[in-house]
Amino acid sequence: MTNRYDPYAEDDEPVIGENYPLPSSRQAPVASPPAQYYDEDEWDTEYEDQYGDGGEPYYDDRYYQESPARQPIFYVFIGLAVILGAAFVVLLFALLRDTQGGGGGDKTPIAAAPQFRVQIDAPLANDRIETGKDHEVLASATSNERITKFELIVGSTTVDQLAINSEPSDKIYRATLRARFTTKGDYTIFVRVTSNSGATSDSEKVKVTAIEPVTDSNTVKGRVLTQVSLKSGPSDDSETVGTLASGQEVTIIARSKDNVWLQLNSAGNPWVRRSAIEPLDNLEMVPIRDGATTTPTATVSPSPGTPTPTGTATPPSTSPDFVPTGANLIDGGERLRVTIQNNSGNRYEGLVEVAVGGVVPGTLTQAFGITVAANGSTTVDFELSTAVTTAKTAQIRIDPSNVVRETNEDNNQASFSVAPPVEQPELIIATVTEQTGGKVDVSVRNTGGTLSSSTVTVRITVGANAAEQSKTISIAKDAPAVNFDGISEPGTGNGKVEVLINGQVVASVEHTFS
Repeated sequence: MTNRYDPYAEDDEPVIGENYPLPSSRQAPVASPPAQYYDEDEWDTEYEDQYGDGGEPYYDDRYYQESPARQPIFYVFIGLAVILGAAFVVLLFALLRDTQGGGGGDKTPIAAAPQFRVQIDAPLANDRIETGKDHEVLASATSNERITKFELIVGSTTVDQLAINSEPSDKIYRATLRARFTTKGDYTIFVRVTSNSGATSDSEKVKVTAIEPVTDSNTVKGRVLTQVSLKSGPSDDSETVGTLASGQEVTIIARSKDNVWLQLNSAGNPWVRRSAIEPLDNLEMVPIRDGATTTPTATVSPSPGTPTPTGTATPPSTSPDFVPTGANLIDGGERLRVTIQNNSGNRYEGLVEVAVGGVVPGTLTQAFGITVAANGSTTVDFELSTAVTTAKTAQIRIDPSNVVRETNEDNNQASFSVAPPVEQPELIIATVTEQTGGKVDVSVRNTGGTLSSSTVTVRITVGANAAEQSKTISIAKDAPAVNFDGISEPGTGNGKVEVLINGQVVASVEHTFS
């Protein structure tokens, strides 16, 4: 075995990391004088004679202190520690630079994700349009980025597009796109917008039906909304030739160019005011006719200097101005309430037609008799065929056929997000039962929306005395009654039982305690 603790064991094999003496010919004398020298100068003289004047003596640390042996693994650990320490410093520096904006430059902020709202304002869902004609598609959009392009897509094919070069002052981008349908049938259209970052967003898809061009043989059924006079022509000045009763069904064979008058398929083909008829189908399916000759009036020659009237029609000074300003679901989503604002300084009383799309399948169109003050508002309600249980976008048109002449005909449509209201809980006192021993049992039911976990208290009051019992409960709609048993009867005679939710009285009944 190697004697690693004997540095002069020449017969043994070498030990890695150990110090060995030089050959004997290079052995250096000890640096201190031998014992026989008592004079240090004398020793120095003899040393210089032996090794040369001014020669530097050879010192071997082994003569003074023996260093412990080091294994190679020690140096490996040192290297790894240096590498890991350098890596830590680099990572720490990078972290500080990111959080404090270091690194000699400003930190680039992370851009917010693009947000869009895109919708088709016209046509409405399930509108009918003629084949072979160009039809306008009106779209609007908002975004937190600048919008640069609108595209109209039919099915999966882009049929029109519009570049946007500037940002509108009201931040609402609008576009008029065009589509032509060559064959009849149902089509799905939607609008896609692109922002300056390249992000895109699509509107909800709208289904329209393309129909063959209108011919003279096309007819539409209708229902009379109120008693109305029949005229020989499309004018109030035309001769009255009969009347229609409310609820009567009619067949419409034509319409006037301004959609104010409808011609009926009855004796003499009379005309009737559009506002008095509820069409049961799209009026665009019937042809446009000029109508019969109106009652002649005297012709007056203009005097010199009197301007000749032009054919340009202007709204009467008494005209209203209808604007849809709101829509919301009521009665658990079974009805839609539309708010109509009159922006005119003129009061209006009469019929007005309202069209709604995007809430239930198809387009709802209904005429309402309204009275709205100057610069006032009113509401009309639509009964929906099925309750709406999810959020929708209601597309509202007031007077879609332009029957009522208004001071402004360009603000009759708008879109609103609607959602079914959350039904509130409605607790009722189902039973009050007096037990022996002066105790009272009360049962409570919920006939409204779900009551989440709440403190419900039943309180009995007789005269100035009261007793109560509280529970923290949740009650679903029409769930089994919750019993509050063993409430101490506070007295006899006429009293009251109340139910409170978190301290608020929500139900109360009178009861005589015996």
